[in-house]
Amino acid sequence: MVESLRWARQAIVSGAAKPHEIAITSAGTKPWDDHFYALAADAGLRLHFAHGIPALSTRDGQRCGALADILLHGLNQQRMRRLASLCRGQHELLDELPQQWMASIPRGATLARVEDWRRAISAMALKDPSLDGAQAVLPLVEVLTKGISAAEEAARHFLRGRALQLWEAALRTAPPEAIELSLQNARLESENDAADSIVWCSARDLAAAPRAHVRLLGLTNRNWPRHAGNDSILPDHVVPSDEFDVDPVAKSDRRHFRVILAAASRDIVLSRSRRSAQGSRVGRSPLLLDRPEQSLSRARIPEHAWSEADRLMARPEDAAKIDRMRSAHLCWRNWHLGQLTRNDGQFDADHPIIIKAIERVQSPTSLQRLLRDPLGFVWRYGLGWSTPQDREQPLTMAPAEFGKLVHELLRRAVDLLEPQPGYARASDEEIEDALKEATQTVRQVWPLEGHVPPRLLWNNTVDFAASLALVGLLRKEIAETGTRSWTEVPFGQPEDFAAERELPWDPRIPVAVPGTPVKLRGTIDRLDLRMDHSAVRVTDYKTSEAPRNANRIVINGGAELQRALYGLACRQLLEEDPQIVARLLYLRGEPLVLRLQDLSAAIEQIAAFINVAVAMLRRGAAVPGRLSFDISNELRLALPASPGYERRKLIAYNKASENIARFWSVP
Repeated sequence: MVESLRWARQAIVSGAAKPHEIAITSAGTKPWDDHFYALAADAGLRLHFAHGIPALSTRDGQRCGALADILLHGLNQQRMRRLASLCRGQHELLDELPQQWMASIPRGATLARVEDWRRAISAMALKDPSLDGAQAVLPLVEVLTKGISAAEEAARHFLRGRALQLWEAALRTAPPEAIELSLQNARLESENDAADSIVWCSARDLAAAPRAHVRLLGLTNRNWPRHAGNDSILPDHVVPSDEFDVDPVAKSDRRHFRVILAAASRDIVLSRSRRSAQGSRVGRSPLLLDRPEQSLSRARIPEHAWSEADRLMARPEDAAKIDRMRSAHLCWRNWHLGQLTRNDGQFDADHPIIIKAIERVQSPTSLQRLLRDPLGFVWRYGLGWSTPQDREQPLTMAPAEFGKLVHELLRRAVDLLEPQPGYARASDEEIEDALKEATQTVRQVWPLEGHVPPRLLWNNTVDFAASLALVGLLRKEIAETGTRSWTEVPFGQPEDFAAERELPWDPRIPVAVPGTPVKLRGTIDRLDLRMDHSAVRVTDYKTSEAPRNANRIVINGGAELQRALYGLACRQLLEEDPQIVARLLYLRGEPLVLRLQDLSAAIEQIAAFINVAVAMLRRGAAVPGRLSFDISNELRLALPASPGYERRKLIAYNKASENIARFWSVP
């Protein structure tokens, strides 16, 4: 295809041919259509599709495709966003809605039911009364939830003009359940006139209206002439196809080939590929006979470029003047060097971005990344990289999201018990009732705020999370009646933070790791405090399986920081200097409680770990750490996939990380 566009542009620019004298053809056009439609736009060439443009390549076709996607596969927020964005501007009800109504809906909410949309829009209108007009979209949502049986009704609401005509034609072609297949095969009239354009057509069409300059594509033993397949209804062993097919496809392909060659009075080029789209080798067409061939390399410098990108590929000296090209070339060169370069996490000492990232108030999550993945810390908190959200509705929840779900159930249940009757004084029945109420609330609220599995799987997920939460709630281990409990206790929050409940301290008081430049903020999973402030216990809930040798864990190479940091927050925020107990509680399987034996030693170890990591970054070096290659690290995609790169840079990385690497192995 690229060679054919180069050939056509060269013929026009040189004056050898005018656009209406040029034709590009193949025995079958379907495998090439989408590519030609995209490439011709990049090349700036007027290309006439004699057999029509693939409907789904146009905006009207995409409107139909978005509507079919919802009706066939179900309603969710992503599909509704796509449909609404495509159908705006057609003077429909969607244009009468408030301009920013979709932007005010939580991006991650699934919203698979009408009731979910109603509640989400009501919550949005409470925050901003000007968006109350978005309620008008609910009748449209109700139509979409009816499914493909409402294909005609939905089309009247969302489609107009050519899009509606295309939809109605697709419904006439096949049953509504096959609307996607009908749209894939649908075509629209070409936007360019054949009288002043290069024509792209099938060999059959060109044989009926020949042109002087012709390029034939796909002259392989598979594609030209094409082979007639065995009819599934009347196979050849029942009735030979020759008896009722008056013009077999192979015979007609040969005839069209002869007609086109005879009519091409000025220029004709016969073209074939050496490999199929799947990469397998293909042979030359028998129509080529003993014609000589000239092989063209894909990496060759063309005599005439077909687009700006092709011109830059052909002229490296021009490409080198573009900053992005120069940067890419430098990156490729640095890839093969054994030493670390600016493309391997090296930068200027005391770089302003690094200083800003270090000075930000850290959470336990960001601090863990600083210690276990310094390079990922720079990407996430220095450069602001993030991973895109999955737009499809998940069947399962990621471990991190499931952990948040369990913590949410624990928080809501304890908040319902405090201050009356009090979590410490509540009976098992009262705890179970509070958890049931919290479960019901979360079951309804979470689908409005983020991605959740389909309804049945979501209910099962919530029930399983509630069973783990119940384990944690029933393990009170509080003997004193004068003990108060909190969950999700914030600390180190910004000045504008507003507490909505009574807390054991002012959550805006800063918390710092002693001897380091790091300030902390976060939320403690659970805090049990005696009324006289003589003792406090903090608990970090774990929804995963307990690791081997769990009793030996202190900070686990920087992976287990929460309980020590929670204890540090209590030490700095509670004025009475209470006795502090910091522990882990594994909820899955047989519950396991792990108490931190020496809080002061753990804090000193974390401080030393932080100072080494900060010194390395300020020196201008960021290396991948233990977390970099963990399956849970969503930034792994940014790491080089080639094992050769790792081997080449291993010595240099080991030298740069020799000070921090010793902390990755501590228990």
